[in-house]
Amino acid sequence: MHPTNAISGSNGSSAMPSKQISYTQAELTLIKRINVVVSLILSAGAAAAAYAATHVVLASLVGVCLTGLSVILALKAIHIAYSAYQLHTDSSGPAMGSHHPYENRLIEDPLFVKLRMEKAAARAAATVNAGGSEDFETVFWDPMPAEFRTQLPISSQVVAKSEEYSEPPRLPKHFVATAHTQGRRPTMEDRTVYTSVPFTSHGKTTTATVYGVLDGHNGDEAADFVYKNIANTLSQNLSRFCQNGISDAGIYNALRTTFVELDRAICAAGIKEAGTTACIAVRINGDLYVANTGDSRAVLVDGESMTALFGGKINQLTEDQKPSIPHLMKGIRNRAGFVVPGEVARVFGRLAVARALGDWWSSHALGQSGHKVLSPLPKITKVPKEKITADSILTIACDGLWDVASSNQVGSVIQTYSQRQSDPATIAHRLAQAALDAGSTDNISIMLVGL
Repeated sequence: MHPTNAISGSNGSSAMPSKQISYTQAELTLIKRINVVVSLILSAGAAAAAYAATHVVLASLVGVCLTGLSVILALKAIHIAYSAYQLHTDSSGPAMGSHHPYENRLIEDPLFVKLRMEKAAARAAATVNAGGSEDFETVFWDPMPAEFRTQLPISSQVVAKSEEYSEPPRLPKHFVATAHTQGRRPTMEDRTVYTSVPFTSHGKTTTATVYGVLDGHNGDEAADFVYKNIANTLSQNLSRFCQNGISDAGIYNALRTTFVELDRAICAAGIKEAGTTACIAVRINGDLYVANTGDSRAVLVDGESMTALFGGKINQLTEDQKPSIPHLMKGIRNRAGFVVPGEVARVFGRLAVARALGDWWSSHALGQSGHKVLSPLPKITKVPKEKITADSILTIACDGLWDVASSNQVGSVIQTYSQRQSDPATIAHRLAQAALDAGSTDNISIMLVGL
């Protein structure tokens, strides 16, 4: 077993988020821009008409200039409107059944990148209370006697920590702790990622810190491949897209391209049956970016009010990508796949995630080698450094935890238990044990990061 890699399986279901998504601030900015452009065009036309009524000769020249300006403004309005259209179509692809593969569309427009990340964040936040089991918090706070507990081995450790607080029991200021168990599955198919990734920007070396959970299925080959290659691939892409300066657009494109390149490299390595989710958090200059493909999940527990019982905010940063979710089901169908409904919806009646790295068997299911139904493209959210408060804890875990616990449940127990415990590995261990006792049937892997 790798020292920092172990984590969970695949199945399970979670409640669907609401289809009604409120407009983000960036979307409202787009709408205002469109309104301003349209108003300018109408005003220019009215001014030209009024002027022409009194100055026929000169008005013809002014009219030509205003017409040219109107055309430019109209084209700008069309560009803005098309960006908004792209956002709301969610890049799900061409017409249904047209057999087009996923596309990695590089995006340079900072506003559009902001729109995409805010859209992903809104969908994630809509499910913070979804799912979970009443048994989870019960067995966490009132654990069964040892003889009645689920007697399955759990491995937990503090991978890294820095400065200690002077008045225990308190957690260290910065730490990385993991807990993982094979659980009730016959094999352990997952990995956790914690590494530093250097890259070059403006000729200077900058270091990104990477945390993540890889939830393998149909074997551990895909998860293991990503575990071994993500650092080098991400380093190259950050250097490529941030060579002229670190920006949201550069990091966004680097993360998307990294996922696509790893997906294709899995195929090139001859791994056709296995696949993996990937929930990867990257911290650069204090800002936190979370890229997610599959149904693992990242939750940020705000530490600002941790001293008050349940006082801090709990922010779900990713959306569980289940085939039953309408916009994800649409993407699968657009790529010529299909979803078999049931208690757990499955792609081709086989896989319970809507997106994943690997799973190249899905191309042969269509009879089209090289065309894959399951997109590896991640949804990406950002938490600016000014919104990450002292004592905040990032939790990344596979669906072995989230099948039996909601984000709010996990966040609440972390907030409270962190005031009673100075060892973060103990909290991770208790979360894994509570998930087992609440009936989780999957591999369970949990990573806690003190930010």
